[in-house]
Order: sequence, then structure tokens, then C-alpha cells
Amino acid sequence: MFYTEPEWAFGVIHYELTKYLFEHEVNATVLSWNINYNKQEIQELSDNIDYFVANPYGISLLIDKFGIAPEKCIVVAHAVRDLHHLNIFSPDNRKRLHNYGVVSDWLLEQSILLNIDRVPMVVPIGINYESFVSEPSTELKTIGYSGTISDNAIHKDIKRYWLIEEVSQKTNLDLKPAVTYHNNYVTMQGYYKTVDAVIIASTEEGAGLPALEASAAGKLVISTPVGIWLSKSGNTGHTVSIDEKHFLNETEQLLTYYKDNPEEYRKKCLETQKHAKLYDWSNVIKYWVELVQ
Repeated sequence: MFYTEPEWAFGVIHYELTKYLFEHEVNATVLSWNINYNKQEIQELSDNIDYFVANPYGISLLIDKFGIAPEKCIVVAHAVRDLHHLNIFSPDNRKRLHNYGVVSDWLLEQSILLNIDRVPMVVPIGINYESFVSEPSTELKTIGYSGTISDNAIHKDIKRYWLIEEVSQKTNLDLKPAVTYHNNYVTMQGYYKTVDAVIIASTEEGAGLPALEASAAGKLVISTPVGIWLSKSGNTGHTVSIDEKHFLNETEQLLTYYKDNPEEYRKKCLETQKHAKLYDWSNVIKYWVELVQ
């Protein structure tokens, strides 16, 4: 049972996982943590399932509020804040957890740096390639941004949407952020067809779905070295500096080059899309199957 937020990134990740796990004889379901359950119904549910899977916030609710035994719980960290939350679990509860996973090699490194007393499995995030594949654009006109835009100071400083606004102005390219008119992850399949490039300016990402989804859609992807992009980017896109000044300079140069050279832009998009087949869930689901054994 995936106990999680059923919308946006968590929604698409866990609903897709249920489909791919079923092919490996694992029957999984999503339980929304947005509903106020009572202890009796969660206990009754627990009697009929093998494991609950959630980030540390969800697992702490299951253990502390609903009395679920740590042995029936599998923690998966999707972000650095999840690692900090896990670090405040009691040592006994951490030890008793059935399993512990992180969604990228980068988070594995962060877990070790935080001295968490369990070594996690790396369970990479995937995408449904066929859901996002589309004909690449022929020229660069519009920058896409498919992350969140938040007024929360900490979150704002991580995503750094203002840098993408600035580079859009400098290159005279239109900017189209998905969250200004999209309300559900299901509709995002059509969004990528309306943009020509997707930029990630984050200082950290546990995984980073937008880069993978945009790659499958055959878009130019420019990202800081965060999350899955660290280990999977290869020659499929461009990695730019996290440093704010260097990020702006490098991203502006890349966008200007591809804007002025449509043939090279189209070639890069086709290469990106071809490589993105490696991101399909079918290539990483085996790690999730092992996690829940």
C-alpha cells in the first residue's frame, strides 16, 4: 500500500508503480494521505496487506498515529527533507523498518553524509515513455517549466524559478510554466507538446521527473546537476552550473545557440528522445520489486 500524496509528482510515480508492479505479481494500491482516517480502519487495512510504503512523513503517521508496526513499513526518501525527517525517528524504529530506499544515487550520498544508521537501496524513478513521446519541435521558440512555483522561501530558493524568468527575457524566448494552468499530473502529457525546451534551475532534486518527461517528449533539456540528471543525463541534454551567475550565462548561451541553429536543435531533440527510452519504468521496476520483498 503506497500511503502518499495522490497528485502531481507523487501521484504519477505511485500510480505508475502500481501498474508495473502488478506485472511482477505485486498487487499495489495508492492510499491518499489527504483523508482523515481513523485508527480502526487503518488497523483493519493493515491486517490485509503485507507492507505500507511511504516517505518518512507518511511512515511516521502510520507508526505514531495509527499504531502500525515498523516491521510493516518501508520508507522511501524522495528529497533531502525526507532524510532529515528519517533522522529524527527513534533508532529502534529505524532499525525495525522492513526496508529503506532512496530514489537517486545523489540521495544515497546525502543519506551517508547525514550519518543515517541504515544504508538505503537505490530505487530509481521512471516514466511511462509512451505517455510522453511526441514529435519533436523544429525550432526553439518557447521555454517550458514543469516544476512548482511557490511563495515558501525555502522551496522558492530550491526551485529558483526567477532564474528561468530572467533567462527567458535575455533570450527573448516565450516562457510557459505548466502550473499556471495545469491542475493534475494526468494532463501533463499534452503540456510538453506545447513547448520546445524545459529548464531545471534547482539547487537540489531528489529525483526530478520534469527532465525525464521532457526528454521522452523530445525537448531540449537544460538542467543543473541534481537528482536523476546526475546519473542519467549522458549526452541527452545539457548540464549547467548550480552557481547562479554561471547558470544564467551558460543557459543563455545554449538557448541562443539552439535558437539560431534550428538544425542542431532538432538533432539534439531527436538524440534526447531516443536516449529517454532508458528512463521507462520497465528498466527500473526490478529495484522496486526487490524493495518490497
